[in-house]
Amino acid sequence: MWKRSRSRLTADTSPSRLAREQAEAAAAGVARQKGENLASSRLAKIGMPSLAAAGLLAAAWFFLTAASIQFPFPGRLDFTFWQILGFLNAGNVPELLDRSSGPSTGLYGLAAVVALAGPFIHHFWKDKRALLGGLLPLAFMVIVGIAVRSSIHGALGDGNADLGKQTHDETMKAVSLGLGTYLSILASLYFTFTSAKGFLVAKASEGEGLDAPQRKAA
Repeated sequence: MWKRSRSRLTADTSPSRLAREQAEAAAAGVARQKGENLASSRLAKIGMPSLAAAGLLAAAWFFLTAASIQFPFPGRLDFTFWQILGFLNAGNVPELLDRSSGPSTGLYGLAAVVALAGPFIHHFWKDKRALLGGLLPLAFMVIVGIAVRSSIHGALGDGNADLGKQTHDETMKAVSLGLGTYLSILASLYFTFTSAKGFLVAKASEGEGLDAPQRKAA
């Protein structure tokens, strides 16, 4: 019994086992280093300005006040862009008054995630049209703004009657944009500019590449 345990201990601490463990540790270290290098190169390719703009846009949509509405009761209510998407998806503007509820964003939320990822699509899809993904955040915000305005119009009536028009005007005056909206517009304009610039440069480079054989032939 003692001899068998001693032989097993000797086998476990044999040079071959130690060498194998060292090789596995070295392989894991190499894989980890490659992963870190790949992540670093990817981040460097994306660029800190784009990452900062994406972080600012995400923070503005999820945490900062996008709009405020002043009601006689319960007073002023602040809403993030993400909360507004939930109310749009629910299709029920009066739910704005019920702060205890948090409607699901549904397809609006999915579209928001796609819009946030839009500026980085060209890093994974090698097509010059992918460069236009930077237009998605601004386009999405415009669509949401139009949808919100339409929802308010629908909740207050068509506004043809004098009383309806007065109520509509007072309600629109009670709505004010928050810091989140302005920062979102700023970040979205940055992505729009860099996206359009990158697309035009890629298109010009492609045109020069096509013209080169023709110049040689001439």
